[in-house]
Amino acid sequence: MNCSRKDIILNAGFALALVILVVIGSLYYVNVTAMTEFDRMEENSFAVSLELEELFSAMLDVENGELTFILTGDEKLLKQYRAAIVRIEECLAKLKSLTKNSPAGQNRVYRVEPLIREKLAEVAETIAAREKEGFRAAYQSEFNYEHEQVLEEVRSQLAEAREAIGRHLDREIAVKEARTGRTTLAFFTGSILSLSLLLSIFLLLRRDITRRQRAEEKIEKLNTLLAERAAQLETVNRELEAFNYTVAHDLRKPLTVVNSYCQVIRELCGGKLDEQCQGYLEEIYKGTMSMNRLIDALLNFSRLTHVELHREAVDLGAMATVVTSELRFAEPGRQVTFRITAGIRVEGDANLLRLVLDNLFGNSWKYTAVREEAVIEFGAMEIDNQQAFFIRDNGAGFDMADADKLFIPFKRLPGAEECRGFGVGLATVERIIRRHGGRVWAEGEPGNGATFYFTLPPAEARAAVPYASMAEE
Repeated sequence: MNCSRKDIILNAGFALALVILVVIGSLYYVNVTAMTEFDRMEENSFAVSLELEELFSAMLDVENGELTFILTGDEKLLKQYRAAIVRIEECLAKLKSLTKNSPAGQNRVYRVEPLIREKLAEVAETIAAREKEGFRAAYQSEFNYEHEQVLEEVRSQLAEAREAIGRHLDREIAVKEARTGRTTLAFFTGSILSLSLLLSIFLLLRRDITRRQRAEEKIEKLNTLLAERAAQLETVNRELEAFNYTVAHDLRKPLTVVNSYCQVIRELCGGKLDEQCQGYLEEIYKGTMSMNRLIDALLNFSRLTHVELHREAVDLGAMATVVTSELRFAEPGRQVTFRITAGIRVEGDANLLRLVLDNLFGNSWKYTAVREEAVIEFGAMEIDNQQAFFIRDNGAGFDMADADKLFIPFKRLPGAEECRGFGVGLATVERIIRRHGGRVWAEGEPGNGATFYFTLPPAEARAAVPYASMAEE
């Protein structure tokens, strides 16, 4: 009788524990499914937000290109304007695709699109006026209240869309937190009950179930904590990138206005200003242009995170020859000897790798200006059983104690204040090489030059690099 009762208790306890675990598992599965859908919606919302930022950025580029062309009349300067038109069309298409399952989102896109079209039409008319009737006609067309009002309406509509996305995310987060709270409560309640049953069974069967249960709970809590920290870090990174875009574009607008008024004063009042005032005007103009270039550098550096890699076969030797030829053309008076290894072929994104060589050769070009006879080399070697590429110069060099500062954005080494640039070139190199799966480092000595090394993952099939073949210019 006692054995039968014990068997019944054990079977009932196991069955009840199993039911509780099944219920908990089902709740967990439902919650995970809901969280996955929320993450997808959150990712889509962030993508929509970024596209809205890019759309407004393109609108500003259209206006900047228009203003620059009005002031100069140089057809070549319309390149920025035309590129921005293409970006606007791409952004509108992406926004329509991203909001295809959201009637409210689609409505906002279709509401702002006519305003954008109207603004583009006004810009096109102003450019046409500049081409046909000259500066004054274009100036009168550009600087009027209605012209500015359209852009402000576009800004307002885009801001309203971003705020709506934020409100939607807040609501979804509240739902997520409520769901998580209920699931957590059910999970812990069920776990406690299940633990009690299993503990009773343990007392009957002499099994060490409690210790295993506690270990599982600790592991689950740790995994949850790690996942939350990773999600928080990703959110912060996205917010910082969005803030970077917003600040850079908001800075560009007043700079463009100051630059434009400098041009207008020079155009309309240049003959009435004395030499000192003209000098002040020129300094203001140069300062705004320098700040504009800094903003461009900041935006380009930020965009490297989102640029899609297009891998292909790249001849680094031939690319290096083109880069050095452009440096010579820019400063023909410099006495610089280039030694370029021919036939270095890799696999990577050609446009990004061109940026790497532009920045590294440009860096050596700047810091060898102290030499009457400068030498800059480009080649490849084996380092730790891996192919590494290098650019070496006999320039000013640097103290190895400062080597960790070289690739930090906007960080300038001691004594580098007189050199041109904004301190993002080497940081750009590091980010591009890292995105390719490689690494970059430098060695140097004050007064004895510097060598910058970088690696790239090898292609599956590629001819060996002829290290001994050096072409000297």
